[in-house]
Amino acid sequence: HRDLPSFPTRRSSDLATAVLPANIPNNVLVGSMESVLGVVPSYGAYFLLHFPILGALRTILIIGLLVLLYRDGASRPAKVAPAPSEPASPPQRRLGWLLALSVAMWSSDAWHHIPAAWVGMAAALACLYPGSGLLPADAFGKLRFEAIFYVAGIVSLGAVADASGLGAALARKALDVLPLSPDAPGLAFALLAGLAAVVGLGVTLPGVPPIVTPLVPELARAVGWTPMAVAMTEVVGFSSVILPYQAPPLVVAIQSGYLPGRDVARFCLLTSAVTILALWPLDYWWWRWLGAVG
Repeated sequence: HRDLPSFPTRRSSDLATAVLPANIPNNVLVGSMESVLGVVPSYGAYFLLHFPILGALRTILIIGLLVLLYRDGASRPAKVAPAPSEPASPPQRRLGWLLALSVAMWSSDAWHHIPAAWVGMAAALACLYPGSGLLPADAFGKLRFEAIFYVAGIVSLGAVADASGLGAALARKALDVLPLSPDAPGLAFALLAGLAAVVGLGVTLPGVPPIVTPLVPELARAVGWTPMAVAMTEVVGFSSVILPYQAPPLVVAIQSGYLPGRDVARFCLLTSAVTILALWPLDYWWWRWLGAVG
């Protein structure tokens, strides 16, 4: 199992759910919320709500489990003197300043109200500008549009489900099955996050927001929360990768890293179980302390 310590980087897809523009499910959620609910979370509010538990604590949990289960007992190689570092080139410095400015704009969006997507697009255009020197002159010809069409398609799925009435019909079915009540906010938090997690087993993680977001208005009325709070429980649900096939980047990592599929599936099951049993309750009380629910 010597390849298994590389899991911290392989598992970055579900840790990235704690940062708003960091992966596809997050961006699909924002697009679905805008098209169905007409509201989107700010970068700062999203980060404060999700990163302390789903980001920081979950990272510590995964690293701890890796060290506990897959410690490599082989002798360590002799230390090699690091190669002398070279000074950053002018394009590298310009890119560093551009990234720092983008993060600063994301973090302060509650003040200037410029959505994170527009900031990211402006940074991308700055990189693509021929005079920036950050990308080769033929960068436009090497762009791959598959991910763009993929995100647009699944965001449109949520809008279609809402406009056709399918979202309301599914919400009524969910309300008939789930014992949601304003008098039990802890149970409501677990059920709503669990709903997203179960949907993720059937449609993979990027497919969760287009299916669950149209249900948000009805679910919000049932639990007495704001639609924003109910929509944010989707993040809690799809941040828990129960099986590897749910996260396409993880499947690619398994294939490219020649990792045993059985071990990866077992590790996903273990981390998701510990997350649900230990981190979900902590996340709920964190939300309560912030005043997001309850």
